[in-house]
Amino acid sequence: MSRETIITSLSLPPDSREVLKWFDIRAKADGVSRSKLIYHAMREYRKNHWKGNPQTFLEDSPSEIPQFSDPHRDKAAINFLRNIVGMPIRDISLIVERSIGYIVKSLGKTRGKKRPRRTKQQIHFFRMNLIKYQEGFRLFMDGKKRLREAFKVE
Repeated sequence: MSRETIITSLSLPPDSREVLKWFDIRAKADGVSRSKLIYHAMREYRKNHWKGNPQTFLEDSPSEIPQFSDPHRDKAAINFLRNIVGMPIRDISLIVERSIGYIVKSLGKTRGKKRPRRTKQQIHFFRMNLIKYQEGFRLFMDGKKRLREAFKVE
């Protein structure tokens, strides 16, 4: 199975060295490559600005932005992550790519008790597996995986 990769370059002004250095430190701390961090920043930007700006043209259509056809699946995943897995609301928000307010509203009265603070190891484990969780969520939303299978991380 071959995997296609797009190779591109990034041009920055000379006074951006400090920003780039900070960016590399953040990427290393999060356990991801610079490319992966840029990719996720681009996806986040596109998600928040998909309607575009009158001065810019976006090739991608709004149909590529997460649109959940079945809100019941969406809420089932959110409830599963909060009440069965015991995941913090902020982390659920990162996985389903929705606001914290949306997550709280979806949970309603099943919001559960406030969870104890997580250890550094738990936070690190979550960061390392965030992409896997997001992919699992998309597979669940597409009906390709069941809940427990979608959020199983080795």
